[in-house]
Amino acid sequence: MAGVRYSRFRSRWGYRRQIHVPVRIIKGKLLLSPPALAVLFVLLIIAKRTGRAKIGKASLAERTGYSVDTVKTALRELRTARFISSTQTLRKYKEFSTNAYTVAVAQYFTMPRCIVQRDTQDEMWSLSKFTSPEIATYTSACWLADWNHNNTFIPDDLQQITGLVTKAAYDKAMDGLESRGLIMIGVGDVTLCDPYTGLEILPIDDEMENLQNQHTTINGVIHPTVFNFEKTPEFMEKLGTVLGIEFTKSGKNYKTLCLYHTDTRPSLCVDPRGLGQFYCYGCKQAGTLSDIVMKVRGFKNRKDALVFMVEVNGAESHYVDPDHNYTIYSYRDKMGFLKKQEMRHKFKDKSFTQRIPVGAGWEYKQGPPMLYNLDKLQIADTIFMVEGPKDCETIGRHIHDPFIVATTTGGAGTWVDNLADDLIGKRVVLMPDSDTAGEAYADQIADSLTKRGIRFTRISFADEHVKDASTYLVNHSIDDLLCKVGWFIQSEPEPVIQA
Repeated sequence: MAGVRYSRFRSRWGYRRQIHVPVRIIKGKLLLSPPALAVLFVLLIIAKRTGRAKIGKASLAERTGYSVDTVKTALRELRTARFISSTQTLRKYKEFSTNAYTVAVAQYFTMPRCIVQRDTQDEMWSLSKFTSPEIATYTSACWLADWNHNNTFIPDDLQQITGLVTKAAYDKAMDGLESRGLIMIGVGDVTLCDPYTGLEILPIDDEMENLQNQHTTINGVIHPTVFNFEKTPEFMEKLGTVLGIEFTKSGKNYKTLCLYHTDTRPSLCVDPRGLGQFYCYGCKQAGTLSDIVMKVRGFKNRKDALVFMVEVNGAESHYVDPDHNYTIYSYRDKMGFLKKQEMRHKFKDKSFTQRIPVGAGWEYKQGPPMLYNLDKLQIADTIFMVEGPKDCETIGRHIHDPFIVATTTGGAGTWVDNLADDLIGKRVVLMPDSDTAGEAYADQIADSLTKRGIRFTRISFADEHVKDASTYLVNHSIDDLLCKVGWFIQSEPEPVIQA
């Protein structure tokens, strides 16, 4: 099974939120006991923003599945190993209570945050449901995957890292993690799975990736849809009814007549754990419950089958665009190929980030400096130089003339001198924002244009008491804007003289 590299999606866990775990918990093997690991994970998600976590020992016991006495021992272990420091707070009757902890994280590896969250505590893959060997093994597997930069890795040293002495204990822990849908054990390799789906995390252009964008609304709050849920007897009965299949309990498993060959005695056995793996002892067919749903209901892809199973289980699932809170501005080269995108948050002023296309997905980092609408500049003779892509789009909606194009480098402080080379032979109208940063931005561009002998003029929105072109066009027409530029855009641009 091919692994998936970091750069193919938002992170190694796709769109799932993560916790950052100190790499120094492993030095050849795990240095912390499973209870100490569990307590550390809970403290890490609480302390993510401030580095400080305030939580009582009873709550830690509830979140980890260990007793209060075990939690106390785990906290002492973490303090001794200097993973945390604690602060005593004075309660009434002058008693001191230690329930505030400072967590130290330097270099880290990642684990899915959902295994520790309070709202997923009832799921079979919640940390509170793990056995101690499973905690040690899963932590070690996440560390090893991070070290290999790949969700699929060869587990040669995994047992040694876990500190589990016997192979029987290690194999039982691995089987337990697989039944919870957290790992897939292949021939000679292991793959980490998305806890919500129980499936390998795929590139974002794959239709199965959309499962990470499926959400369920519970009491007015939107949560990621849980596809990897426990197949209870009630669920199996409901599923059998809607599919017209009779699932009969047989020990921990279920039996039914095989759908893949003529069967007179039930020979298809379903394991209700995880994805519901099945195996037919007659025709040797193997798969999961979603394969049975696809066959009976005629679904063309697995996503539809999994959504159907969620609905049978009494929930609903709908798609939510992961970029729905952002306005996306795409920067393309002269040939029209996408080079980067700028994402501006719709509800947080001045909150934006950039991403560049990598393979089938995105890498979230600053892209190369370039002009917006560069692919449209080639035939244009008049360029409106504004401060942000929002202004470019606003002007573009008002002007339907291919010879007038608005461009920008993204904002104040982003201008690079050599970008002016793409403006040679054009008329340039500088339209800075009406503030100090905007004027400085226009000054930089003016210097670059002057050096190259490029004709330009400069207009201001200060007289109208508005900030920028977008604000100006709220109460003014595009003709008003063109009148501000006046004669300049009617004159002929300078010819380009080839050396």
